[in-house]
Parts: sequence; structure tokens; C-alpha cells
Amino acid sequence: MASSTAQSKKQFKRSMTKKSHSWWWDSHNSPKNSKWLAENLEKMDDRVNHMLKLIEEDADSFAKKAQMYFQKRPELIQLVEEFYRMYRALAERYDQASGELQKNHTSEIQSQSSLELSSPTKEKLSRRQSGNKEEEDSSSLTDSGSDSDHSSANDEDADEALIRRMAELELELQETKQKLLLQQESDNNVDLLQKIAVYEGELKEANEKMRMNEEEIANLKNQLQSCMSFDKEAHLGAEEKSLDLDKEDTKEDAAATKVLALEEELSFVKEKLQHFEKETYSLKIELEHGKDTEEKLKSLQHELELAQKDTDTYLNRLNVEKKEVLKLQERLAMVKTSLQDRDNEIRALKTAVSDAEQKIFPEKAQIKGEMSKMLEERSQLGEQLRELESHIRLITEEKSETEEKLRGEVEKISLMRDESNVLSEEIEKREEKIKEMEKHMEELHMEQVRLRRRSSELTEEVERTRVAASEMAEQKREAIRQLCMSLDHYRDGYDRLWRVVAGHKGKRVVVLAT
Repeated sequence: MASSTAQSKKQFKRSMTKKSHSWWWDSHNSPKNSKWLAENLEKMDDRVNHMLKLIEEDADSFAKKAQMYFQKRPELIQLVEEFYRMYRALAERYDQASGELQKNHTSEIQSQSSLELSSPTKEKLSRRQSGNKEEEDSSSLTDSGSDSDHSSANDEDADEALIRRMAELELELQETKQKLLLQQESDNNVDLLQKIAVYEGELKEANEKMRMNEEEIANLKNQLQSCMSFDKEAHLGAEEKSLDLDKEDTKEDAAATKVLALEEELSFVKEKLQHFEKETYSLKIELEHGKDTEEKLKSLQHELELAQKDTDTYLNRLNVEKKEVLKLQERLAMVKTSLQDRDNEIRALKTAVSDAEQKIFPEKAQIKGEMSKMLEERSQLGEQLRELESHIRLITEEKSETEEKLRGEVEKISLMRDESNVLSEEIEKREEKIKEMEKHMEELHMEQVRLRRRSSELTEEVERTRVAASEMAEQKREAIRQLCMSLDHYRDGYDRLWRVVAGHKGKRVVVLAT
């Protein structure tokens, strides 16, 4: 009768524990029933949206991008850490729920095997020694059965699906980052090529204009030489007008000095053009070097992100191992308390045996068997305790190794961060230098325009000089004609005078003869 009532109580307790487990599982794993789970999911969504907003922000120039990177990076790291903590909390909640179900399942199996081996006398003794404690222990032993197996299988499928989804999201994120980097590099290359093409076009135009100026100056020099040769011939034919010719020679010398000055200005313009070409070539080299530096900075940033990811993984592993150590320490404390309880039970059984030896001799053998079982369980628990202690030592060693690796990675990240800062400063300096070069190129362009204007003015002045030289040559020819006419007039007067003198001499001879 007592055994039947005990079995009915066990079945009732088993059904109640199944219902309580299903309710407990739903309340801990359904967002509708768990306020904590719903709040964590909402916070995770907010963090993800904030991180995406920070990642999608863009700037116009590379300096602004670098400034945004150094300003937004700590905030993004903080958001990632908070997101990771929330994810770890959810994972721990899920592991705790799964572990509780598995623990209840194994404890139910152990309770069934222990209940089948026990007898009514054992139940009486245990009830008499432990009282309400034994009833609470028996009520905590539940049977999840096929429900727990089915739920564990579903949990494994859900974990695999979650892992696959996370891997797909990571691949999509990497592809998106690569596309953004390629697009940014192509935009930078197009801008640089356009600038180089514009500079080359301006250089070609300047060379063409200088060539035209050289041709005009050569023509002016030829015309000036022809004028000088004509003036020399006129100077040989008119020695009497030496003073006028000397004045005209001084004018010609002034024109020649002007031509020499024009040639000197032309050589100065050529030198400036060569300097402009050298600066354009150096600007091209600087642009190519800036492109290489930008690519190096991008590679360093990529390496920095990879190192940061490795650091996060090491931190995650370290946190997991810390939590495992805490769990093992808790289990160790539980084992120690269970050992103390077993010792108390053994002492109580010994006292009960000493009392029962005087009263109930038939139960002595059974009590000795229970004592032997308790001793065996104690030895098993001691072995488990030693295994747990060895496992804790191994985890502690792994923890120290992980911390050393983490320190090395942190130092590497700090070095890479310093190098990245140096490269960013160098890029900013080069950008400022490029701006100064562009300003200098604009000044050179203005100087070229001014020289071109000066060349046109000098051309007009040479033309005026040539016109003045032609006018002076015409004046020389007119003076020569007047000189020739005066010479002819003097020659005619001399002939007439000669004839008069000759006639006068003939008359005087005739008179003397007579």
C-alpha cells in the first residue's frame, strides 16, 4: 500500500515537473513572455542601427575622412563591445536554459535508477534521518524525456542556422567594404588623371606659344640685320654727312640694345618655362607618391581592423574562459557542499547504526550496504573534485597564455595606430604642399600671361623701331641725292670757271705775242 502511494506521488510529481519545465522554457526563451529578452533584443537593434549609421557616414576629402575615422572609431568600438556583451548575455541565457534542461534530464535518470534499487525500509530510514530535505531532493529530480531530446535537437538546428547566417552577413560586409574601397580608389585615380591631363595641356599650350614668340623674334632679328646692312652701305656713300650718320648709328645701337634686351627676356621666359616643366614633373611624382601613401594607409587600416578583430576574439575567449572558471569554481563549491552533506549523512547513518544495532538487528546489513554506497559515492566525488581542480589549472594556464597573446596584439595595434597617425599627418602635409604647388602653378600661369603680354609689347616696339629705321634710311637716301646734286652743281661751276680762266689765259698770250 505504501509503495503504491509512493509511486502515485512520483508520477504526479513527474507530470508537474514536466509542466513547470515547459512553462520555464517558454518564459526564458520567448520575447513575448520574457521582458528581459525583449529589452535586450530592442537594445541590440538600436546598437546595430547606430553602428550602420556611423559606418555609412562619408566625407568630401581624405583629411576629413581620416578625422572622422579617428573621431568615430572609439564610439564604434564602444558600440561593438556593448553589442558583444548583449550577445554574450543572450548566449549565456540560452546555455543556462539548455544546461538546466540537460541537468534535469540526467538527474531524473539517476533518480529513477536510485528509486528502483531502494526498498521501503530505506525510504523509512531516509525519511526519518533527513526529513523534509529528502522530499525536496526527490521533487527536484524530473524527467524531460522525449521533449528534452526534441528541444535539444531543435536548439542545435537553430544554432547551426544562426552560425550560417552570421557567416553570410560577415561575407556580405567584407564584399561591401571591398566595393567601397575599390570605388574610392577609382575616384581618386580619375581625379589625379584629370589633373595631370589639364597640366599637360597647359604645358603644351605654353610650349606652342613660346615657339611662336621665338619665330617672331627671329623674323625681327633678320629684318634688323637687313636694315643694319643697308645703313652701312649708305654710310659708306655719304662721308660728308658723318655727324648725321653718327647720330643715326647711335639710334641703331639703341635698337640693337633693345633687341638684345628682348633676347634676354626671351631666355628668361625659357628658363621660367623649363622651371615650370620641372615643377609639373615633380608635382606628378608627388601625386603618385601620395597615391602610394594613401594605398599604404588603407592597407595599414585594414591590418589594424584585422588586429582589432583578433583582439576582440581573444577578449571573447578570455571572457568565456573566465566564465568557465567561475562555473567550475561554483561546481567545485557545490561538490564540496555535497561532500559535507554526504559526511553529515554518513555520520548520521553511523549514529543511526549504533542506535539500530541495539534495537533492530535485521536492518544492520542493509545500513552497512548503504554506508558502503555512501563511501563509494564520496570517493567518486573526490575523484571528480580532483579532475575539476586539474581542469581549473589547465584553464588558468590557457588564460595566462591568452593574456600574453592579448598584450602582444595590443602592443602591435598601438604601433600600427602610431604608424597610421604618422602617415595621416604626412598625407595632410603632402596635401598642403600640393595646394601650395597648385597656387604656385597659378602664379606661374599669371607670370606667363604677363610675359606673353610683354612679348607682344616688345614686338610692337620692334615694329616701331623698324619703321623708324626705314624712315632714317629714306632720309639718308634723300641726303645722298642732295649731296650728289650739290657735287654736280659744284663740278659745273668748276668747269665754267676753268673755261673762263683758260680763255682769259689765251687772250693774254695773244696780246703778249702781238
